[in-house]
Amino acid sequence: MSEQREQFRRRVEELVARVEGEVDRREWVTQRYPKTLRDDGRQLYEVPALYLQKGPTSLLLDPIGYDVPGGPRGPPTST
Repeated sequence: MSEQREQFRRRVEELVARVEGEVDRREWVTQRYPKTLRDDGRQLYEVPALYLQKGPTSLLLDPIGYDVPGGPRGPPTST
């Protein structure tokens, strides 16, 4: 597994866990589900996605990948 892909997977897992821990389970319905992504080497991997709902309000934490068009490539550089 590439280091970049594994780091992305860990960060998404941490974010989903943090959001799950912060919502009031008596008010919000949450559902975690696996999302399959493909890395730049065309290998499949899974990350968690999270659906949240409170009454008519729904939110979706839906990761799309660590390397997307228009996104930063690699660590930020100083100018």
